[in-house]
Amino acid sequence: MAKFKDSEKIAKDVAKFTTENTSFIFSVYGEILTKDSDIAQNFLSMYYLESDVQENISEITNLMLKKDKIQYSGIVHLSTFCNISPKFTFPYSDKIIVLDVNDERSPQSTSKYCEKIRLDICRKGIVMNNFASFSVLEKLK
Repeated sequence: MAKFKDSEKIAKDVAKFTTENTSFIFSVYGEILTKDSDIAQNFLSMYYLESDVQENISEITNLMLKKDKIQYSGIVHLSTFCNISPKFTFPYSDKIIVLDVNDERSPQSTSKYCEKIRLDICRKGIVMNNFASFSVLEKLK
């Protein structure tokens, strides 16, 4: 996992070196929230919306502003690269929301925190499903 300022250049480079294994690139095209923090992010959670992102962005932003552990959230586009033709196309590739969370608690507790955020958004009538979540480790054990 890495962050790049010029995701288009990275996507072109990845396209040149595709293999049988699928590569995923998430390009940010809309920031929802950015907070300064001395604590490094340690958990990344991604969700996809079944409805239009732009219709619901104000509700999502208002809810995320109230959450103190979210360091960054944004709307991303998913691009996949592989030599083998995909069996299906993911229909929500432009409707993915990413959360960078900084929390000193365990990954399980942080995952539950993110799940509560998802449920709060769902209570507003916005269908948001978990796409992927994982801990960001400083070093491998």
